[in-house]
Amino acid sequence: MSLEQVNRYSPIIAFVACFLLEIIVIMLSYWPLTIIPAIIGGFICLEMKWGALSGLLAVLLAWILAFLFAINDIVLQADQLGRLIIDSSGAGGLIVFVIFIIGALFGLLGGTIGSGIRLLVSLESNNPRK
Repeated sequence: MSLEQVNRYSPIIAFVACFLLEIIVIMLSYWPLTIIPAIIGGFICLEMKWGALSGLLAVLLAWILAFLFAINDIVLQADQLGRLIIDSSGAGGLIVFVIFIIGALFGLLGGTIGSGIRLLVSLESNNPRK
């Protein structure tokens, strides 16, 4: 595979790498590390928009899969939390939606940071100081 083909498919490669690394982070049960796989995935992309999009989608998909395959009943726990905060039954869906939005924002931020770092590094390598 040539470098040109890798550059053409960099958003897909970034998505897969970010998704797999995010699954590992989810297995470690330490969600603040979510931004690190997104930064790595964003670093693979050549354009910032693709880095941000691949980080957002990979983290969001990983969190949704972790939610679907969770051993304990997260909806019940979120509903109990919603009853405590909003004092209304059925607010668990809203809590889960907010959790997914937070994960998507972490992915977006990490992908943007990773792509920005790559752009800065490539800009410096193309313009050596005299």
